[in-house]
Formats: sequence, structure tokens, C-alpha cells
Amino acid sequence: MKYLIVGTGGTGGAIGGFLAASGKDVSFIARGSHLEAIRQNGLVVDSELRGRLHIENAQAFDMESYEDSPDVIFVCVKGYSMDEVCPFLRRVARPDTMIVPILNVYGTGGKLAVRMPGLTVADGCVYIVSYISAPGEITQKGPLFRVVYGNRDSSCPDIFYDIESDLRESGIDVIVSTNIIRDAFQKFSCVSPMAAAGVFFQNTMGEIRENPRKRAVFASLVGEIGQLAQAMGIPFSTDVVQENLEILDHSAPDSTTSMQRDLQKGGPSEINELLFEVVRLGKRYQVELPTYEMIAKSMGYSEALEPMWLGNLQLRNHLVRSATRDGVENEDGTVSERQLQIMRTFASHEVGMIITGHFYVHPQGQASPSQNGIYDGRFLPGMRRMTDVVHMEEGCIVAQLNHAGGNADVEEPVAPSERVYSKGRLARALTREEMDEIRECFAEGASRAYQAGFDGVQIHMAHDYLLGEFLTPMMNNRTDEYGGSAENRFRFCAEIIEAVRRATSESFPILVKINSNVQANDRQYEEDLLYYLQQMESLGVAAAELSGCDFTKKSANERTYYLERAARMQQQLSMPLILVGGVRSLQDIAKVIDAGIPMVSLSRPLICQGDLIPRLLSGERARCISCNQCFALPRTRGIRCVFHVQQR
Repeated sequence: MKYLIVGTGGTGGAIGGFLAASGKDVSFIARGSHLEAIRQNGLVVDSELRGRLHIENAQAFDMESYEDSPDVIFVCVKGYSMDEVCPFLRRVARPDTMIVPILNVYGTGGKLAVRMPGLTVADGCVYIVSYISAPGEITQKGPLFRVVYGNRDSSCPDIFYDIESDLRESGIDVIVSTNIIRDAFQKFSCVSPMAAAGVFFQNTMGEIRENPRKRAVFASLVGEIGQLAQAMGIPFSTDVVQENLEILDHSAPDSTTSMQRDLQKGGPSEINELLFEVVRLGKRYQVELPTYEMIAKSMGYSEALEPMWLGNLQLRNHLVRSATRDGVENEDGTVSERQLQIMRTFASHEVGMIITGHFYVHPQGQASPSQNGIYDGRFLPGMRRMTDVVHMEEGCIVAQLNHAGGNADVEEPVAPSERVYSKGRLARALTREEMDEIRECFAEGASRAYQAGFDGVQIHMAHDYLLGEFLTPMMNNRTDEYGGSAENRFRFCAEIIEAVRRATSESFPILVKINSNVQANDRQYEEDLLYYLQQMESLGVAAAELSGCDFTKKSANERTYYLERAARMQQQLSMPLILVGGVRSLQDIAKVIDAGIPMVSLSRPLICQGDLIPRLLSGERARCISCNQCFALPRTRGIRCVFHVQQR
């Protein structure tokens, strides 16, 4: 049989090395200096079980260059690499190829089977201590090397026994499991507590087992996994606490977990799969996991990472992509292919709710060239494609509606009052008839968003655009019922909310974005802001996102810019608030949640890294440096971030 090892690290290198050293047909997928060393010098496995094995002519490839079609694939990568691996597996596997995931992460096989219909995917786990000791070299320690695999339906096809024979001939202990769900979770009951205790105490296994308090924490973690298994309907048949304490006692005293080592290097780790996922499972199955929750919170876990309901919308988590102009629209303002890819990336990488860039509702309200419009039916086909792309990934997407007002990039901008705005143009004051027309345009835009399949709309009342200009005393000098008091300044916004409601449905979520501060008389504005938010609540607004007038002036080191005021607002509201500005880490997200704000938005960090959320969950740091060049780069260089490569 032809074997393919996807991930020639400690586990994959040992399995493949043992098989190849016994004359089996094995190919290896590796990368970087490890791949180059294997290609030049072969693969070395320094094993306490079999001595020094040297596979001189190891067949090593990267995923792009491998062209064969194997009979058996052992997937031995980290959990955070599965998005990269799945397209490769679809390309090289035949329908009868047996795919056996051997990961630390529980339930990988079932998840892969869903993502790759038509392929044959089992489940598995491994008991081994092994690691890459140098490029092209694997070290395997101790007497235990056992591979466990099986089908989730307990069936045992003939190929399972062919694999068993080859593994045993190669010196690997094997269990063909008829209850792989239980057996894999039992292995997880060891791996997860070791990883959690190791990263919490930053100790070796020897230091943990020798310290009575730390040993008790490890035992508590294992016990909580046992309670979770019981609630999930997969109870263990043995005393899992005692078993795992014995495994801890027999571990090499200087050993650490791969999660510890990965986090220490600052790279991706399996912290989401080995630690945070346990907390989420505890919530789902209503099991108290105090030790796990304590350690998870110390690593930045918060309720923001759990599912939530926003009105009638079920969201995968509390994290929002704040409305951001993509800058890669088609020249005529229709949705482009690059925009579809951006949205697909967000939806497939753990963003709970995507808010689009601002769609202008009236030709006179266009903020910049090629900006997406929604004032005409010709924009609908592209918008339907956008919602389809997101919904195919089981995501949620909200359309932001806007009129740029005095900051519109048009010949004759309009505003609440006559005034010169940032583009140097004199905006003239709107007439009542023009306000009626704009109100209707917001309603028609919302109707088109509804028809296009968006899950809601957000009305833009921030950042010195038209509705924000009405709300800001310095920009609204009207003497009619739309100027003066906070009540009057909010009147036009209220009328637009009501018009949008009439144009859609009672259950269609309407959100609002609003500044939390202003440049002049900001103390008085806090009182006005509370009034605005209370009025939105009474009008049935689903959530209000708080931004600010000065976010581009904040330094790269500043965080959660508008949290204090937002927290004071939330205390006086039942309507959920969303906070955007200066969120760069899991710790920042947790700080917002702990302050009572139920939802957290990110904008510039997601421009820099559309897949940022999984990266944060794996322990990586956000790359965004708050340089604000993302506002100009799409126009000047055709890229969206200084870290992006220019697309040709």
C-alpha cells in the first residue's frame, strides 16, 4: 500500500519513519528547512524503541509538488493547520483512500468528513513522545508508541487490518478501535490537561508532578474532562484520573507540551482546540469546569468566543467585522470578485457578524470613487452574490447604509447646515424636500439589502457623515425642528430608522453606528449620546456600535479607546452595544466583555489579516500597527495594507 504522511513532525515523522524503515512505500509532506534537510540527507528517526533509523531516500514533498494518489493518508498536523490541509486532501485522495487524522484535537475526523463529502475519513489518536530535534531529524522517547484508529460508526473495513499489519511489522503498537469516539476522547483527557497545566504554570511535567498543588490542578483538569465525557454520553470505562496521573508520573521529567513550546515561540498553537474548546463544550453540555475556565480566562478566553443571539440572529460568537470600505470595488460601484473573496475569508475564519463597507443610498452621498452603491437595482446581483458567499460559510452579514453628507466626493455636497468640510468644499444646507428624498433613499436601500439576502442593516451615524453631522452640535446649526436640542438633532435619524423598519419587516435587525465622542463640548455630548441611545432602544434598534471621532489619531500602543464611556452607556441600556477601536488581542476582547459590553468589533486588524480571529485563538499576535495607510493604499497601490503583496 502507498502511505502518505501529511505533517512530518514528531508524530508523523515517527509513524512514517518506522513504516519506511520496514520497507513500506511512504511519502512525506513537510515544509521549510525540515523538508530541505529530508530531501538532501534523508529522514533520521532517533528512537528508544528501534534505535537510529535513517531513511536515506525518503520521498519528501511540499503540498504543491505532491502528485500521487495514496491508499492511506495519516494526517499528523496541528489543529490550526486544517484549513490549509483540506484542499490538499481533496486533491490527492481517491474516494477509497483511507484518511486517518492523528491529532491532539478531539473530533477531527468527524469535522473533516463534513468538510470533505465523498472521501473516506476515519478517526484516530496516538500515544507517543516525539519531536523534531533538528531539521530532518525526529527523536522518539520512551517505550510507548501506540496508534489507535477506527470508524465513528464502529465498522472495521478490511483496510484497517492491512494498516494494522504494516504498523505492527514496523514496531508500532496498534489498536483497531470499535469505539473510537470514546478512545479518542480518553486520549484527549490526557493531552488537554497536560497542555492546560503546562501553559498555566510554565513548568515541565516533572515540576508539575513533584509539586502537590500543581499535581492537584492537573488531577482536577482530568476530573473535569471525565465529567464532560459523562455529559456527552461517552463515559470512560476506567479511572481516567488515576490513569493520567500514572502517565504524568512516567513522563520524561524535562518534557513540556507542544502547546507550551509553540506559545513560547510566539507562533500558532492549539490553545483554541485543547483549552478553549473544552470550556465551550462545558457550556454546551452545562457542565461546571471551574479549573478549565480559570486557566482559559488567564489566557484571554471570554464569553465573546461563545455563540450568541442578536434578536433573531444566531451568531457563532460575539465578534464583529466593523464596517470598513474594502477599496477594491468595481469602478462602477458594484461588488467585485476581490470583495467576495474578502467576505468569504471573514465568514470562514470565525467572524461572528460581518458588516459591509458603507453602501451609499443616494448619488449625492457618495464618499469616494468606486464606493459600493445601493441606490439602484443594478447593484442587487453583486450583493446577492456577496450574501450567498457568506451564507455558504454559515456566516452572518449586515449591510451598512450611508450618506456622506458634507464629506461627499461630489460637486455640490449637502449637510445639515452650510459649512466647509474636510474635502475643502462648501456644503450647502439641506432643504426639507431633500431630507424627505434622502429618508426615502435610506428606506429603499434597506429594502434592496433585504431583497439581496442581508441579515440586517446598519445605519451609519458616525464619522462626520450626514447623520453624524445632524447629531453633532458643532455641525448642526439648523433653527428648525431638526437642530438645536438633542431631541431635534436626533429627529431625522429617528425618522430614517422608522422608514427603514417600514421598508423591511418587524423582525429584520436594524443596527446603528454612532460616535461615542465629539471634538467640541464632549462632556455635554455624553448626555446627548445617552439620549440618542435610549431613543434607538425605544425604536427597536437591535444593537448600536460605538466608534469615535478621533480613532485615526490614536497611537499603536493605545487600546480599547472608547471603553469607559461605552461601559457607562451600557449600564443604562438593555439594547446591546458593540465597541470598536483599539482591539488587538484576546485580552482586549476580554476587557470589553468584562466591562459589560456584549459585542466587540475589529476593523483595521481585519484589513491586515482577514483570518485574524483563528490566529488570535491560536495564540498569535495581531500584525496591525494602526498606521492608517489602509485608507489610501487601495487607491495608490492597489493593496489594502502595508503588509500585503500588491496584486497584479
